[in-house]
Amino acid sequence: MKLFSYESKAAVALTAVFCIGLALTGCVTKRDVDEVKDSLHSISRQNVETQRLVQRMDSIITAGAQSNTRLTNEIRTSVSELQQGIARLLENYNDLMQKLDAISRTKERVTINPSPGAMGSEPTKSSSDCVAMYDDAFILVHGSKYDQAIVAFRNFLESCPKNENAANAHFWIGDCYYSQEKYTDAVKEFEYVLDHFTDAAVVVKTMYKLGRSKQELGKKEDARKIYKKIVADHKGTLEAKQSEERLKELK
Repeated sequence: MKLFSYESKAAVALTAVFCIGLALTGCVTKRDVDEVKDSLHSISRQNVETQRLVQRMDSIITAGAQSNTRLTNEIRTSVSELQQGIARLLENYNDLMQKLDAISRTKERVTINPSPGAMGSEPTKSSSDCVAMYDDAFILVHGSKYDQAIVAFRNFLESCPKNENAANAHFWIGDCYYSQEKYTDAVKEFEYVLDHFTDAAVVVKTMYKLGRSKQELGKKEDARKIYKKIVADHKGTLEAKQSEERLKELK
């Protein structure tokens, strides 16, 4: 490590010149020499101390820059993770609200007694029977019993094909497949809803889950088109907001 800076060397040189001058004039004394030596030692100590302070400041500045960079990266990561978490929470919240809404609507229906069938003919399912079958299947979904729920909804659709909950039943079958990560089966069920129940209230939800299934299957371009259509045709819905977040992921 260099002990003397340029300024210190200059000071030493000046001091040396002063000493030589004194010597040439013949007026130099031991006291003069001692004073010069003391000045040199003082200058050296100040130079060393100054260099230490400079090195310390360099270390602080470098550490501060590294800390700022690390903090910035951590903040960016945290914000990204928070956005993803919010999207997942919104998706789960929407699922829950749909389930609660479906239960509420089925419970409020007026029970209609079945009309007696012709002698020897197979009795048809009453409205109340269909409601009960749908509710039972839906409860299985809520309990994450997906295989049983699929069978229950299939039985419901076979017994009550014209029931107003038919579109919802197909959606929940697709959702069960989605929850089991059987995305190909989920796609078939969601596409069936969109092809046969164009006016159903569950259409936008089905579109979003179809986009999610396509994305999970690696069909990013198909998913992107679905998300864009949701954003364009269903502004203001939760699915539109979720689709906007998904489009950011696919950039």
